[in-house]
Amino acid sequence: MLVKVRVYSKENNLNYFMLEDPIPAGCEVITDDWAYNIEGEKDFSGYDYYWWRWWYADKDIRDDKVTFFATHLYGDVYEFSYLLRAQIPGNYNVNPAIGSLMYYTDVNGNSPSIKMNILDK
Repeated sequence: MLVKVRVYSKENNLNYFMLEDPIPAGCEVITDDWAYNIEGEKDFSGYDYYWWRWWYADKDIRDDKVTFFATHLYGDVYEFSYLLRAQIPGNYNVNPAIGSLMYYTDVNGNSPSIKMNILDK
């Protein structure tokens, strides 16, 4: 699955932004995303000589979440994306993604929680 999290900012000049997106149970993040070619997605266009395809500063993948770090947010809409593999069938609750400034945590926001159903075919 291609997971996209869009961040909408009310201000145009923010520094040191962090987005934490919890990984749903039954799923695993694909770490070798450079090997996947998703038509129309510039960040997933397969292997390229230039390995640095993303605009943000860093991406940290843990067992329970994916965390993105951006040094500067200059505009009003940003998109963070990663690849996820559904592995265990079942019904799952997906916790909300949380975005905040790293040094001014009172500037924050979150997504709604959603329900996900993984089918075994």
